[in-house]
Amino acid sequence: MTKSIDNPCGFTDEEMNQLFRVKASPLFWRQKAEELKYASDILLRYANDRSDAMMKQINKKKVDLAKLPPSVYAQAFALLGFSLECLFKATIIRDNPDLTTNGKLSKLLWSHDLIKLAALAKIPLNADEQYACERLTDDMLKDFRYPINKEKETKSKNIQITSIPVLGAILYYRIHPTVNQIHPAKGGVVTYEKATAKPSSKW
Repeated sequence: MTKSIDNPCGFTDEEMNQLFRVKASPLFWRQKAEELKYASDILLRYANDRSDAMMKQINKKKVDLAKLPPSVYAQAFALLGFSLECLFKATIIRDNPDLTTNGKLSKLLWSHDLIKLAALAKIPLNADEQYACERLTDDMLKDFRYPINKEKETKSKNIQITSIPVLGAILYYRIHPTVNQIHPAKGGVVTYEKATAKPSSKW
């Protein structure tokens, strides 16, 4: 009989449920957030370098887009958005560990909408942060992959594009230290004081 790929050690259903609960703890969501933020920062450096190169071409009045690498702002912003999504979900699970019981993630968490997740996490957003979350959600769901939206854009966008990673980073570093808990399989909480990896400090 072939063993399940998801359960190669032959654990019981209850043991798998307990393992799921541990792995769904805030600390592991934070670790994923760190990975995504790190990748976002790498892409942002490339995106900014491309922008600088384009400005030099414009100043010389010799614009040749074929000599520039692809723009990756949308991809960098999407990864930043996914990072915040992980931190928001970490916060929600920190305060509501029952959302990960029975080996399932509650449908309340089946969303990429950062505004909705921030509300569920009870994380207050000022007007600029709310706009940044709206823009990042758009990048996560659309601009990351597609050239246009399903319909024309109607929202007014008053914040400069360079402010998005700054606002995202402010949110990131506000939440990151607060989600360092592991929920052991049989109750209780273990707290870790240090990050699982050192996040980038560029933004």
